[in-house]
Amino acid sequence: MEMNIDEMKPQWQSAQKSIKPGQRLDSKRRTSLQRLADRYRRFAWLALLMIPLNLPTLYRLQSLWLGLGFALIMAAASIMDFYLLERITSTDLTRMPVRDVLFRIMDCRKKHMTFVFLAIPCVFLWIFALVYLYRPDEYFVIGVLSGGSIGLLIGSRVLYQFLRDYREALDE
Repeated sequence: MEMNIDEMKPQWQSAQKSIKPGQRLDSKRRTSLQRLADRYRRFAWLALLMIPLNLPTLYRLQSLWLGLGFALIMAAASIMDFYLLERITSTDLTRMPVRDVLFRIMDCRKKHMTFVFLAIPCVFLWIFALVYLYRPDEYFVIGVLSGGSIGLLIGSRVLYQFLRDYREALDE
């Protein structure tokens, strides 16, 4: 089924005429890079929002260090998410060479994973300090353990979704 150039020209011109200028094909479909950008945007703003929402509770515990530690962890997460959001949204698939796009995507994934592996111990230290300084009763410890377990499960699921989108972005 070989076609020569003369046979292809009329088919190409008819295909061009059927598409209106500015029309996007399948505009409801989100690319993996768009999904990554949406997730980074959502988590960046959520981390910033968590600071003012939780500081009054931490203030009641009368520990400046716990409040500062929490604010620092959330601010660092937000800054990293905004940075990765900027890197993902500034990836121009139409103008950048494929090699540069792939390198940028792999670099973002590497930075994301590095931050996760650095942040998790900081969060565990913060939780340990919370439990140690507060000297809570058994119900508090049970609440911390159950909340931490649920958070770890949800965080693992979200991390899996991020990694799936990175894998799909590298395949696209």
